[in-house]
Amino acid sequence: MLIRKQFKFEACHCVRECNSERCKKSFHGHSYVVEVFFRTPKLTDYGMVIDFGDLKKIGVAALFDHFDHSWHFWNKEADDVKEFIRNHNQRWIELPFNPTAENYAAFFCKAINKLLKTSNIDNKAAICSSVRVHETATGWAEATIEDTTNIDDTIILSKETMES
Repeated sequence: MLIRKQFKFEACHCVRECNSERCKKSFHGHSYVVEVFFRTPKLTDYGMVIDFGDLKKIGVAALFDHFDHSWHFWNKEADDVKEFIRNHNQRWIELPFNPTAENYAAFFCKAINKLLKTSNIDNKAAICSSVRVHETATGWAEATIEDTTNIDDTIILSKETMES
């Protein structure tokens, strides 16, 4: 059985080393739509894969709230750029990967499965089977559990981002 839950966040980034001149040389923003897919071989006694209320309790909604209205940058960004972002923006996240839709999808899938493993939700067999990140209205990337093995999920959040 498979279910889907949608989340949204607004963010600014720059995708260094890509082919698009606009994307690699200019900071810009997106209205991200994220679809999270949960799968289980067995439903709960009351007939659910996972109770959507449990996602809020275990921190899935908070994860996406941290990413909302924040500036995301790769830890390989130039030092002067990182310093500027930290000094002139309250909400920022330093990522161990280039902030692409592909990397976000793998990161979110891994992070959500970590939250599920350490939680007390009713359905212990439920997993986040994939995450689809829509960066634009016409383009998206999807990562499955198999795609999460090589993603570093160590992120640094500003104090203001952590407090939200």
